[in-house]
Amino acid sequence: MIKKIERISIVQTSLTLSTVTTLVLVPLMFIQFIIALMQGGNILGLFLVVLFPLVYLLGAFALFAFIFWIYNMVADWLGGIEFTVTDR
Repeated sequence: MIKKIERISIVQTSLTLSTVTTLVLVPLMFIQFIIALMQGGNILGLFLVVLFPLVYLLGAFALFAFIFWIYNMVADWLGGIEFTVTDR
């Protein structure tokens, strides 16, 4: 059976994907935070390490929202992505 993605919910999908990518980033930021502490990092540097995941989340949300907005315009024009599904 062939299905087609004609529209993507911009806010819901952007929120989901930006949260997933941020959650992947957080362990890496924690490792960077520990390394900065071990090297005697200054307070501003440590603050930025903690603040970066929030900034990344907001930036990723904006980027995904833009991508899905563009996708919806292109899907209106070309018909969207087609894929095949089967029942097992």
